[in-house]
Amino acid sequence: MDKITSRTKSALREVMERAVDDYEQSDDYQKWSSLVFVVARQMRGHPVLSKCDGWTAWSVVQQIVDWEDLAEDECVTEEDVAVAYASAHDAVKFLPGETLLSAAAREAEQQPLTPPQPRSKGYKKFLAMVAACARKMQSAQIAIPIEAWGEALHVRPATVSSYRKWAVEDGLLVLTHEYSLAARRANIYDVKFHIKGKT
Repeated sequence: MDKITSRTKSALREVMERAVDDYEQSDDYQKWSSLVFVVARQMRGHPVLSKCDGWTAWSVVQQIVDWEDLAEDECVTEEDVAVAYASAHDAVKFLPGETLLSAAAREAEQQPLTPPQPRSKGYKKFLAMVAACARKMQSAQIAIPIEAWGEALHVRPATVSSYRKWAVEDGLLVLTHEYSLAARRANIYDVKFHIKGKT
């Protein structure tokens, strides 16, 4: 990636400083996550980095920080930090404060899918959300509880129910396991369309 503007550098520095503060002040982060991952996760939310792969993201980040500032150990080299950052960036599935559904809804807003039949704008977003969830879960089987999905898509649960029905009619979803109160299981669908893309 080319050199970034001083305004972008300043904005990215603010995000990074906030991430470092979060890391230093939170016991939870220190238990399960490295400083590099925490910084990469926060930085991934910035528009300049959100669609980059890990190595491209590192090429931007190294313009605003010395690699030593992200090294938590004296024995770590610049190569170690660069590779750790690129890998962490690629591994981020959710931005801070996001859930699986909110992350999928954010992606769906940016990249709606075109269904085989003429349908509503919301249905296109629903399909994109199905694809994003399947990618993030790395599974072609997905549950689509109508209340939670309705909240994420900002529609009524009955609308999500109609979206599911349309997707089955369009051959994009196949019901494989029916709802079971005893088994505490929602309907499970096989996703029958292309779900590749960025997670």
